[in-house]
Amino acid sequence: MQHSGFDAQKFNAMIGAYQAAGYPFDLAPVQSYEDFTATYAPSTKADLRKMSDALVAGGHLTGCYVVATSGSTEPPVIMGSRILHGATEDSYPYQARQLLEEHIFGSGDIAANLLTPGCFGQNYEGMSRVLEAVGATILPVGRMETMDDPATLLELLSTFGVNTLVGSPTGIIQLAHLAETRGVALPVRKVVFMGEAFHASKRSYLREVWPGCDIYSVYGASELGFVGVNTPTQAEREHIILSQWFFFEVDADGALLVTDLKSPMLPILRYRIGDRAQLVAHEAGPRLRLDGRCDSNFSLGGARVGVGQIRRRLETQGCLVDDLQITLSTDALGRDVLQLACTGLDAPFAARCESAVLGIPAIAAAVGRGVCSLHLTGAAERHHTARGKTPLLHDRRETHREMALQSTGTDA
Repeated sequence: MQHSGFDAQKFNAMIGAYQAAGYPFDLAPVQSYEDFTATYAPSTKADLRKMSDALVAGGHLTGCYVVATSGSTEPPVIMGSRILHGATEDSYPYQARQLLEEHIFGSGDIAANLLTPGCFGQNYEGMSRVLEAVGATILPVGRMETMDDPATLLELLSTFGVNTLVGSPTGIIQLAHLAETRGVALPVRKVVFMGEAFHASKRSYLREVWPGCDIYSVYGASELGFVGVNTPTQAEREHIILSQWFFFEVDADGALLVTDLKSPMLPILRYRIGDRAQLVAHEAGPRLRLDGRCDSNFSLGGARVGVGQIRRRLETQGCLVDDLQITLSTDALGRDVLQLACTGLDAPFAARCESAVLGIPAIAAAVGRGVCSLHLTGAAERHHTARGKTPLLHDRRETHREMALQSTGTDA
């Protein structure tokens, strides 16, 4: 088990604060990392939900900013935040903004905020607050389809000379398609993404639309808030992290566990966030290298899709899913391609199965927005590894477009 360095004194101070607040949990202080792992087992979203329900029932989540996970793969977890209460230079919100200002944002940015507002989330308004604090010009776009006139949207972005985009990879690609198809040359020089991986094929397409643009990553989660950044000067997927406020562990399978040390209203202790990662030694402190999602779900169109959701939808149509394989790739324009392959999917009832899968809101939304296509096929189309294994989830988005370009002799 890798870890980022455990501070028992800091952890115990947090546990003492929960005890003083009358939290209905058995939260014991510890003496060492070994004591910590023996006392606290790794937790899941289901564990968080039970704790959240107890806090809501006990009246503990009041006088706060109420936040929820997306609920795209299972029921949402309700949390609360008071991080702006009494914020000082030694506080998490100040230091998080400081890290973003040091490595990504500046007063010369004219930034289109393409994140999604509402739904008990905090990314959209949180990002706008950060941009305002650093003196940037903020263009609060949100989801582009909420403006019925794409031409007017592009005209506004052109009028202000937008040079920075902030959003999910899907939303950023969507704007790139819109600008390219309508022949509008926006002076974009900086792209900041969050919410899912920005695969190499998508990066290549983006640089065709806006040559020379720099791409940055902001890593975080609804459960944790903002955690760290990746810049063009760092190794790809390697993030500078706020290690003062989070304790990281990586288990033998590469799964990331996070303990939130900034005393969140809902205790986050050894939480399996759902990402694979490595801790990388660096002279300025440990860095976090992200290695994709664990196989229980995947990102599509800025939302999480559960493998179990797809299985259940296919089973309702009488499809045998024992040999199901889910493959994710990218087409030449950077759009996601979702392929489902298993025995029987090339039969006449494949159209019914496709309709059933489109009943999953995240997939329907991505297909409806034109940022994803869905293909159902038979078992013969499944991918097999060199050792003869057939992975359930085969995410080829990182390399698919490069392989296609090589096979045609095209220079990216």
